[in-house]
Amino acid sequence: MPNLPKISVCSGCLACIDSCPCNALSINISADGFFYPFCDSTICKECGLCESVCPVLNISNFPCHDFKTQPFAAWSLNDETRLRSASGGGFAELAHQIFKEGGAVAGAMTRGTDIFHTIIESPEELQRLQGSKYLQSNTVGVYRKTLEYLQKGRMVLFSGTPCQVAAILRFISDKRYTGMLYTCDLICHGVPSHALFKIYLQNQKKKVQEIISFRDKAVSWKNSFAMTVKYANGEVRRNEYSKDFFLNFFGLGLSLRKSCYQCPFATLSRATDISLGDFWGIKSWPEQHKNGVSLIIVHSEKGLDFLRRTKGLEIHSATWEDALPLNPRIYNGRNMMGRFPPRFFLAQALKYLPYPLLIKLYGNIMPKTHFWWWPYKFVLISYLKMASQIKRIRLKNMFKKLGEQKKDRDDEN
Repeated sequence: MPNLPKISVCSGCLACIDSCPCNALSINISADGFFYPFCDSTICKECGLCESVCPVLNISNFPCHDFKTQPFAAWSLNDETRLRSASGGGFAELAHQIFKEGGAVAGAMTRGTDIFHTIIESPEELQRLQGSKYLQSNTVGVYRKTLEYLQKGRMVLFSGTPCQVAAILRFISDKRYTGMLYTCDLICHGVPSHALFKIYLQNQKKKVQEIISFRDKAVSWKNSFAMTVKYANGEVRRNEYSKDFFLNFFGLGLSLRKSCYQCPFATLSRATDISLGDFWGIKSWPEQHKNGVSLIIVHSEKGLDFLRRTKGLEIHSATWEDALPLNPRIYNGRNMMGRFPPRFFLAQALKYLPYPLLIKLYGNIMPKTHFWWWPYKFVLISYLKMASQIKRIRLKNMFKKLGEQKKDRDDEN
C-alpha cells in the first residue's frame, strides 16, 4: 500500500490518481464531505509513483524562484470580459493571451451543481472557466491531459488552487516535454464541505438544476457575494450573502477541509508563476472599484514576461502595504477556525443534525429571539476577535520581514 498523506494534511489535489499506471486509486468522499484517494490493495503494485507526485509529501522539493515577488493591480480593458469575471478579469485576459499564442487553458468549471477541471482551447469556451467557484474541483484526468498537451509541444496555462498548481508541477517534474507550462494559482480561502453543499441543495424550496455563479457583479464588485442558481422549473434567482446559507458556511470557515487550516502552499513566495485574486482593500483608482480590480502577484521571470505580453490588461505596480492587510492567505496558510469545537464534529453534525441547527452552528445565522443560542454566539464572536488579533500580529511580522529583506538588498547594492 502507498504511504500517502494522512487525512489531516491531504490537500485533495488528486494528482496521485492520475499518476497511477494500474488505476488502483480512485476518489473517496469522506464523512465530512471531502475528496480523498482510495487505494484498491488488490490492484496496487506499490510502484511509488503516487507518492512521488504528491505535493504534500514533496513540499521541500519545490524550486525557489530567484526572483523578487511583485504585486500589481490590473483590470481588463474589455468591459464584457471584466463583467463576467469575479474581480478585474485578470485570469480571462491571461487566458486570451495564451489563445493568441496557440495554447490551451486548464481551469475549473461548473456543470450543473458539480465543479471539475477541464482544458479549453478557444476564447468561445472561456466563459465556462470565469468566475469564482467555492467548492473543490474534481481534477481527475486534467494532470494527464495537461502533460499530453505539453508533450505535443503546446503551451498551457494551468490555473487552480495553490495545492492543485503544486500538484501539476510535481506531476510533470520528471517528465519530458517540449511545450511551455504557465501556472496561475488563486488566493484561496479554503474549500468547504461537498456534503454540506449537498445538504444545502436538498433544503432549497425548489430543486436546483444549475449553479450559475457563486459571485456576480450585478450590483458592484464590493457587493458581489451572491449565489445565483437556476431551478429545475427554469427560474433564476440571485441570493445575496446575507440570505444565502452556503455563502455564510463558506465565509465563516467552520466547514473547510482540514488541510486548509494549515495550508503549506499559502506563502508569499511560491513555485507558481502568477497568483491571482481580488484586490481587496485597494484605495488607488477609486473609479475602477465598482467594476472590480484584480491583484496579480508575479513570482517568476517567466510569469513577469507573460504578464507584460498580455495586451488586454491595464496594469499598475502596487505595494504590499495595500495588498496584504485584507488578503492574509497570500502570506499565511494558518486559520484558527479549524480549532473551534464544531469543526471537530463536522462529520457527526452532517449525519445527525437537522439543517436548521447546521445553519446556526456553521453559518452563525440565528434569530435574535433565540436567546438560548446567545452563549454560543458570544463564544464564537470572541473567538473570531481573537483570530483577527492574531492576523494583525502575523501581518505586522510579515511587514517586518519584508522590511528586513529590503534593507538586506539595499546593503548588497
